[in-house]
Amino acid sequence: MSFKNLLGYYGSGVMFYTIEDNKIFVLLGKRKNRPCKKKYSLIGGGYNKYKDSNLLDTAVRESYEETHIIVEKEKLKKIWSFNFLFHFSTYCYRLNKKENILDYDDEFDLIQWFEIDKIPKNRCYFINKYCKRIKKLSL
Repeated sequence: MSFKNLLGYYGSGVMFYTIEDNKIFVLLGKRKNRPCKKKYSLIGGGYNKYKDSNLLDTAVRESYEETHIIVEKEKLKKIWSFNFLFHFSTYCYRLNKKENILDYDDEFDLIQWFEIDKIPKNRCYFINKYCKRIKKLSL
């Protein structure tokens, strides 16, 4: 996807996380396509004017479509938002435990859990920023 294709784009994503044995884990997917092809990224996608009334709805819908995780909208916490030429909001969502994601969307080669400080280097550039915000929330 070129920058030109992002003009007017609206979307949102979710960084799922959990805490086990005093360690924070995040759920990331290795993308098959652009943007961030072959890199680990968050779960998310574009706003659908026929299905979503706002970007929170987009986050809930995309989470279910891509992972089959049911998200309670009121528990989403916004951790980042970009609004210049295109708009993207990122939310975090804490799960009680690491869910095994066996059936996932074909946008990903793989979806898996990583300890927050041990995420592979082949990740989208914005993942570090999101992880810092999740660490602050988890203190």
